[in-house]
Amino acid sequence: GNLQINASAFYYDYQDLQAVMSTFEPLLNTNTSLYANLPKATIKGIEFETIWQPIDNLQINANYAYLDSEIKKACCFQDPDDPQAVQPGANRAQVSGTVVLQDLEGARLGASTPHRVSLNANYTWEFEPGNLTLSTSYVWRDKTYFSVFNRYYNKAKAWEQIDARLLWND
Repeated sequence: GNLQINASAFYYDYQDLQAVMSTFEPLLNTNTSLYANLPKATIKGIEFETIWQPIDNLQINANYAYLDSEIKKACCFQDPDDPQAVQPGANRAQVSGTVVLQDLEGARLGASTPHRVSLNANYTWEFEPGNLTLSTSYVWRDKTYFSVFNRYYNKAKAWEQIDARLLWND
């Protein structure tokens, strides 16, 4: 009764998934955000969660998540950071004058981190007037794109974060 393991697997097949995109607005001479419908996209993944309490007052949590997203059909969009679609990986679909639109088929959805690991441990000391809990956490996230235009200039490196906190309950 001191170890709990949860697992889940999922598969989503989206039709007309709304995605936030940036676009260049020439009248304002700036990038603006808009919602665009992506005709087809899939998201699949697995998640594992463990909660372990080896002794009284100590709890250890460990989680892993895998996420695979793919745009199956989505044409035609202009990348405001590469309006002429000349950067490596650009998939030119339509050229009309100075406007170059790209096909996003095969790209990942923005902000869909492929791998994530998190660990947490907390210990509670009990005193007459209340209790004190020390909690420490570690999170690692894999590199990911923050745009449906999966280019080097939209890619965030893998990163990690460590947190600690004390909580007093009277």
